[in-house]
Amino acid sequence: MDGHRLPGPADHGTKGIIPAEQVRAMVERRPSTVPVELEADHLIPTTAPDAFAAVVEAFLATI
Repeated sequence: MDGHRLPGPADHGTKGIIPAEQVRAMVERRPSTVPVELEADHLIPTTAPDAFAAVVEAFLATI
């Protein structure tokens, strides 16, 4: 995935199983990726559906 150019949010749940350092490393390898930290577990769409929908809507508004 290094050098991937497609834009997109990298949603990260603060209570999730993926460490924040791993998300930061992914964002560094994909410069068009925007990190988004949400108060949620790993299953963000079910834990925080409104926040997830807002992130997706905001992203779609940029393309």
